[in-house]
Amino acid sequence: MQADNVQTLLSAVLTNQQTCLDGLQSTSSAGSVGNDLSVPLSNDTKLYSVSLAFFTRGWVSKKKRGITWKPKSKHFAFSHGRLSMKMSARTRAIYESVSIRKLLQAENNDIEISDIVTVQQDGQGNFTTINDAVAAAPNNTDGSNGYFMIYVTAGIYEEYVSIAKNKKYLMMVGDGINQTVITGNRSVADGWTTFNSATFTVVAPNFVAVNMTFRNTAGAVKHQAVAVRSGADLSTFYSCSFEGYQDTLYTHSLRQFYRECDIYGTVDFYIWQCCSCPPKL
Repeated sequence: MQADNVQTLLSAVLTNQQTCLDGLQSTSSAGSVGNDLSVPLSNDTKLYSVSLAFFTRGWVSKKKRGITWKPKSKHFAFSHGRLSMKMSARTRAIYESVSIRKLLQAENNDIEISDIVTVQQDGQGNFTTINDAVAAAPNNTDGSNGYFMIYVTAGIYEEYVSIAKNKKYLMMVGDGINQTVITGNRSVADGWTTFNSATFTVVAPNFVAVNMTFRNTAGAVKHQAVAVRSGADLSTFYSCSFEGYQDTLYTHSLRQFYRECDIYGTVDFYIWQCCSCPPKL
């Protein structure tokens, strides 16, 4: 398990270095500074690539090299196509008052929920925006008390949401695909980089999204315009829809799991950055 984690981190370092290099090369405003940084970054990228190859060859068994990641520990399991969870009596009372309970019914209780807050645009919930609910989530939790759940009721949320790395063990549940929608329209044509054009960004470990739609409506003529960028280790998207035109879903780095999701686009609708498969030595 430790070897798997080190391999994942080396892969992420390599991806992040390459992303930085790509950003400098595509930004004309970087000027001489960008040119000065490009060469050392390029050399570093090659170094990390070789390091990853050596590590994989020396510490990762041949049997594991072709095996995909499987959820363990605090990460949840599926039972008959549903999520299973457990929570305190207080949280259960809140949970029973909202419609998401039907989605999460199961005989086995594998997910612990520490607390639930509701986002509702008419002001009847705890928050009216998703960003306010994310800001209220605890920082740097170890997950021992379970997930902090944000229930986002049906509606069109025109927000740019970022789940920072300190918002660990966060679960976001909507009322369903095309019911709870997060939408934006940033694009490369309007001056954003592909990396920063995402409507929804998540880098916090152990993030979970269920029953939601993520959109970028920039349009086909605006080139790269990301709906979701994820660099969140051990993250899961279940029964979600990703909608855009070019580069809809940007799976940037680390271990991610998608189940029963829809991905729409016209050009490069699904970006897969696979740096855990180093070049052969």
